[in-house]
Amino acid sequence: MPKKTVNLRIVNRQYSESLEQRGEAFSRALNLEDEIEIMTEGTLYHKPGATYIAYDEPEATGFDNDKTVIRLADGVLSIKRYGGESEGQLDLTLQEGVRSITTYVVPMARFELEVYTHEIGHDLSEEGFGKIYADYNIRFADFGRMRNKLQIDITDMRG
Repeated sequence: MPKKTVNLRIVNRQYSESLEQRGEAFSRALNLEDEIEIMTEGTLYHKPGATYIAYDEPEATGFDNDKTVIRLADGVLSIKRYGGESEGQLDLTLQEGVRSITTYVVPMARFELEVYTHEIGHDLSEEGFGKIYADYNIRFADFGRMRNKLQIDITDMRG
């Protein structure tokens, strides 16, 4: 299948978690802390067993001239951001039930991240249109822990 230009809507919601008493037990509650939404164009292509989405980071993200490549294969979602003047780098691998450690580089700082993935899923058509979603925790070395819910909507440029 040839490469094609697509519309992307990427939404990442970050939540803090708290315990709320429910009778004699407690349940975990998610409290929305931040939401980032990006609308941009990207390139969708397939290689054997994998779907790829590549896009240039919009100026509003602060990662001018950086490129992000997303790969979905065998229930594993990989997100890599590299290049550009901002020197932003990210190599994140999300796999259900797996805890991983990665480094996140932003201008003037470097963070070690511990990531635990609760869920990865998609409803992509054969053409690659549809939705990819992930639910995961990130622990920033000394800055705390956040629950993230990522959704990537991929639609045809023609409407």
